[in-house]
Amino acid sequence: MPPAITPEVVGAYAQCPRKAYLLLFSPDKGELHEYVQILEQQRYENQEHYLDRLQQAHADVQPYSLENLRKGSEMLINARLQVDGFAAECGVLTRVEGKSTFGKYSYEPSIFVGTYSITKEQKLELSFVGHVLERLQHQQPMAGRILGMDGTSHPVKLENSAKDLLPLLEPLQKWITAPLPEPPPLVLNKHCPLCPFRRLCHAQAEQEDNLSLLDGLKVARKWRCPPCKPHHTWLFRPQMPARACRSSSV
Repeated sequence: MPPAITPEVVGAYAQCPRKAYLLLFSPDKGELHEYVQILEQQRYENQEHYLDRLQQAHADVQPYSLENLRKGSEMLINARLQVDGFAAECGVLTRVEGKSTFGKYSYEPSIFVGTYSITKEQKLELSFVGHVLERLQHQQPMAGRILGMDGTSHPVKLENSAKDLLPLLEPLQKWITAPLPEPPPLVLNKHCPLCPFRRLCHAQAEQEDNLSLLDGLKVARKWRCPPCKPHHTWLFRPQMPARACRSSSV
């Protein structure tokens, strides 16, 4: 059975295709950086506290299941969405008006984060959750929400998210359907210090004397020659003395 494409894999591909490849196919999932572990713990606590308050404030808050999805519950919590080789977790699904495969209603996603400010990576995660939800309910969610550590609900439009998401999904889908997908080349970048595979990749880079070990340089530009220019642009042209310039202009 091929591995599922998850928000973590999609976010990894946006930063480093090799990281996404290792998450999908490597038996060794690496070691989470301590900072990443702290953010994940804060995300979990943020979600738990919010859902506790939500269940006290609203009557129709149900745990996620296909049965409750078909019933049209007002809010579904702790959703695990799986369809067509995609998998995503979603803290809250909120019912909105609009037709879907379930009836005259559809759902919009809300995710939780362990930070106060919202990053483009978190917006990408929400876009992916919305994409999986769209495949499940056959209706694209127009918007979603990201709930920060301070309780602020950040609305995010999803109607045009496909243009950024699909270029990431297409190569991932090719990988999971290929018999023996080739791993991407090793290129160290600015995201490596927080990557779970940082030690593995760095050791391999040193072993093969990888060019990306050169700090601050982009591999694609290291050995690129400057564009050729016409010969006459390189000729030395002596500057005229100031007096000669004045006399020639009279």
